[in-house]
Amino acid sequence: MVPLSRQVLAILQRVQQINGDRRYVFACAKDAPLSNATLCHRLRAFGIDTKTEHCAWLPHDVLNPLPS
Repeated sequence: MVPLSRQVLAILQRVQQINGDRRYVFACAKDAPLSNATLCHRLRAFGIDTKTEHCAWLPHDVLNPLPS
């Protein structure tokens, strides 16, 4: 578990206002987690070189958390 700053919590609350009650913060249209390929594509759209600047690989547990 990682503690989040007040600024991050404020951003997440704003995203929730926009997205509603979705299960994932960064989801595709059907409220499923983004694939690594989709995330890389979106990062490249922002001008981020996903081969040298950022790795979009996420562990399975992050994409599919256990039900609460």
